[in-house]
Order: sequence, then structure tokens, then C-alpha cells
Amino acid sequence: MITPAPTIRTIERKPPQRRTRRRSVWRVVVWPLVKFLAIAVAILLLAQVVIGTVSRPLRLLKAESSEYKRIAAELKSLKKSNEKLERQLIYIRKPHGAAQEARKIGYVKPGEILLVLPPNATSFPKSTSPR
Repeated sequence: MITPAPTIRTIERKPPQRRTRRRSVWRVVVWPLVKFLAIAVAILLLAQVVIGTVSRPLRLLKAESSEYKRIAAELKSLKKSNEKLERQLIYIRKPHGAAQEARKIGYVKPGEILLVLPPNATSFPKSTSPR
């Protein structure tokens, strides 16, 4: 009798199990948080630079606009003052106007008497004598 040939049994070998290390809190919690914060800060700084660069012309435009308005108002005031002075000059160049201006500073014509009244004297004071 023929005996069957012994079969070779193959033993399945499992790959050696790696020893699992305990992950530290630093690797699990802190490091991802640090990376997130660093990226967030970088994005915020970049956004600030971009916004500052874009908004600078707008701020300059606003400042120039307010400066223009202020100068335009000053010009209007000076033109009004200039017109008033022009009218005064025309008035003073006339003989009657020159005489009026001379009287204001104290000049009198020959034969005239100069009366100087107090600045607040609009009427004579009431008498205080008892009746």
C-alpha cells in the first residue's frame, strides 16, 4: 500500500505586530492647534496688507476731497471779502466817501465843531430826582 506523501503544512505567518505607541498630548492636541493658529495669523496678516494696500487710495481720495471742500469754502469767503473791499474802495475814491472816512478818524472841516459821544449813548439818562 502506498501511503500518501505527507503534506507540507504551511503555517501562515502573521506580520509581527507593531507595538503601538501612545501618542502624546503634544502630537494629538497642541501641534495641530499651533499649526492652525500659525496659518490663521499668516492669513490675517496677508489680508491686512491687501486691505491696507487697496484702501490707501480711498483714504487719500477722501482726504483730498475734504481739503478741496475746505479750500473752496475759504476761496468763497475771500471772494466775498474782496467784493466788499472793492465797494469800499469805489466809495472812498468819491469826494463824499473820502470826507466820511476822514470824519470817522477825527478830521473836521473848517468851522465845524467835533462832538464826541460815548459809544453806548443812544438816549439821555432819565432824571433820578424825586417828584
